[in-house]
Amino acid sequence: MIAVYNIRTGKYLYVNSSIRKLVGYSPRTFTQKGLEYVSSLVHPDDVLHIAKQNHLSLEKANKRPRSPSQYPIVSFEYRMRHKNGSYRWLKTDVSVFSRDTNGQVECVLNVSVDITSRKVVEEKYKDLVLQLEGKVNERTQKLKASEKKFRALVEKSYDVTLMVDPKARLLYATPSIVRLFGREYEEFMGLPGIKFIHPSDIPKIVKALARLALRPNSCETLEFRIKHKEGYYIWVEATGTNLLHEPEVKAIVVNFHDITERKALEQRKNDFISIASHELKTPLTSIKLYMQILSQKASALSSVEAASIIEKMKFQLDQVTRLVGDLLDATKIQEGKLSFQKTRWNLSSLLKEIVTDFQLRSPTHQIALRCTFKGVVTADKFRLSQVVINLLSNAIKFSPRGSQIIVSARATKHGITISVRDFGIGISKKDQEKLFGRFFQAESKRKDKGLGLGLFISANIIEQHGGKLSVKSDLGKGSTFLFTLPGK
Repeated sequence: MIAVYNIRTGKYLYVNSSIRKLVGYSPRTFTQKGLEYVSSLVHPDDVLHIAKQNHLSLEKANKRPRSPSQYPIVSFEYRMRHKNGSYRWLKTDVSVFSRDTNGQVECVLNVSVDITSRKVVEEKYKDLVLQLEGKVNERTQKLKASEKKFRALVEKSYDVTLMVDPKARLLYATPSIVRLFGREYEEFMGLPGIKFIHPSDIPKIVKALARLALRPNSCETLEFRIKHKEGYYIWVEATGTNLLHEPEVKAIVVNFHDITERKALEQRKNDFISIASHELKTPLTSIKLYMQILSQKASALSSVEAASIIEKMKFQLDQVTRLVGDLLDATKIQEGKLSFQKTRWNLSSLLKEIVTDFQLRSPTHQIALRCTFKGVVTADKFRLSQVVINLLSNAIKFSPRGSQIIVSARATKHGITISVRDFGIGISKKDQEKLFGRFFQAESKRKDKGLGLGLFISANIIEQHGGKLSVKSDLGKGSTFLFTLPGK
């Protein structure tokens, strides 16, 4: 359909006969009734859109009066009501037909074609397109969520994942590499990983890589040491998987787990077994020797000499009993089976008894008791005695001969605070952090280090009484161990 109308008068100057095929009207209907009538045939939902496009295109055309008139100044798609009541989709291209003396648009030429069939097809497949778009969006969202989870799993993991080639050169590393090894990804990139391995561990790693490279999908797990950027070595457990044959990977994937603490604990256990064997062997050997002396010289020994030997045997048996008791208590603590029998008793009397006994056994030390609390406490008397005896034994053991030790008990707003203070060698800050751990022994030149269980047991006993065992210490100045029992 071709039509020409005056935009100022709204009159159609010409409409061709194709109008009958498109919308069922005669050309005369449009030329007589004009633009206002034709606009009323446009679908209500399309009127504003057409008006807006027309307005903007005319403004533009009027600003360019010399532009060629044969090119459309605007195109739009809309629905027009057919004479039979149905709506037909039209596509209209609008061009400048004539201008006034001032170069402003006066008449326009409309060329319209029926696009109903195309629109029907578009509408028919619209739902299908929306469904497909929905499925694509859904899959995209799932992929993004999956990728996010994967990144969180890999990049936020405490462990380190690496991808290396058969020569152990780094191809990829997760961000946790910085936390574990103290080195940025770029510091490893392209370098042989062997460079950072402890020299003693290199041979077994080379052999493991050689085995891996020959067997696709095979795994190898090793424990070895890697040098941290600060210069010290950390123990890792590494599991390598051969994915060199996988097109998307083409690497050996290695997962590293920090086992430094576990290795330290294993070493402490080994040291403990060695020390325990020595500690138990010494008194047992002495007892055996004293028994042989008694057996061989029983008739020749005076009662005083025999009594002295028996007293020494008793002391050594007490040592064995104490060591075995510590081992049993440590085991019970681990299993949560350490029993307590809390009763009411006088604290100052117990402390006086313990201090008097230690003073007799350690005449080279001055043990002072400063007990301002004279009341009773509700606690397990045997277990509390065990704690004070352990603290006092350590104070004597790690103090120079002749120095003073102060045992005190006083009431505070939180309860009753008991402390044992010495002026001995003191404890380093590094050791203070681990002092109450199982099997731990502070650095010392002494040979009689014990089993490293005393403070571990003591700390647990105090915790079971609702308190906490703590230490204040300076190297070369001495240490103060203290705990507070709740209530008065």
